[in-house]
Amino acid sequence: MKRVCIFNINKIIFYILLVSVQTCLGQSVLTSINERFQNRTIIGYQYWQADDDKVQQLAVPLTFSYLYNEKLKFEISGASAFSNSKTGASAAFNGLADTRFSGSYMFGEEKFLFSFGANLPSGKNALNAEEFSVANILALHVLNFQVPILGQGLDLSTGLVMAQPFAGWVLGLGAGYLRRGAYEPFKDLDFSYDPGDEITISIGADKDIGRRNKFMFDFGYTLYGSDKTDTLEVFKAGNRFSIRALGYIEGEFFNIVLSLQDRIQSKNKIGTGNLAPEAQNSNGNELEFLALGNYQIGRETYLKGIFEVKLYSDNAYKIGGAQVAGIGSGFRHSLTDHVDLDTDIRFYVGTLNIGKDVTLKGLQFNTGLKIAL
Repeated sequence: MKRVCIFNINKIIFYILLVSVQTCLGQSVLTSINERFQNRTIIGYQYWQADDDKVQQLAVPLTFSYLYNEKLKFEISGASAFSNSKTGASAAFNGLADTRFSGSYMFGEEKFLFSFGANLPSGKNALNAEEFSVANILALHVLNFQVPILGQGLDLSTGLVMAQPFAGWVLGLGAGYLRRGAYEPFKDLDFSYDPGDEITISIGADKDIGRRNKFMFDFGYTLYGSDKTDTLEVFKAGNRFSIRALGYIEGEFFNIVLSLQDRIQSKNKIGTGNLAPEAQNSNGNELEFLALGNYQIGRETYLKGIFEVKLYSDNAYKIGGAQVAGIGSGFRHSLTDHVDLDTDIRFYVGTLNIGKDVTLKGLQFNTGLKIAL
């Protein structure tokens, strides 16, 4: 059986702290970082219906990774997306997304990781009214669209994580800074919007359980700066606290990943120049669970099963809550020593509170290739 994960213990805590659980689990397994060159092209189709309203997206993301050596890695990614909605009238939102460049460098006997990145504004941002109406739907967290935003400003990011073995655990501490750039959000209005910068602090831990199993968790706290229109402050997102736990179980012919994440956000601040806390908290609690299993049925083929649950509470205004469950299956097959085909399909049902409860039905289909050299 192929070993699913060949990170050493310090590398695991680095990537758990720096990469979201959803990003890791979007692939069929926790993947190796030992291939020098990787290309991933996963075509994704998502469809959601809320009573009579509908929204769908066809996304084609493309990612290139290059491992210069065991310590230095570079990645560049982009996407095109074609989205439309029908909420009484039909509307479309199509185009290229921004290009994302990132890298990481490991040093200090693999106990430190420095990361850097830039969001290059190659995507569509100045939206008309029709496009903006679709973008508002794509931004709903519970729908989890693959490409919720096409274009923003020039963003620059950097981060540092350190890890240290202690009493059978590996403990990690990380900090990151995101410098957000201004952009024009509306096609027919002559003003720029400058999102607030972000600072994130993470504390995590990683423990081996037996020879093959692992348990990992981390706590994150994000502080948001004030958004501005030209030089006038208009909005400041409430600071966010998140906790994530992940378990990895490996058997002779199978592996299972279990992920639990909760996000809690404080009150936003709003105003025109002089920001003040909103009267009640418009942010609800967001709890998500995901189970992903892979079972080897041949030398080069894995079957996979997926189960998801999202439990979002109403905010203080008694709206925004959601209860969604999803189930799916798929397979991963090695076409050659360097090319894998990965495919899955997922079905969702649930409810969303938009002032009244509406029934949600969803479909997600992903297929594509991973090339590793």
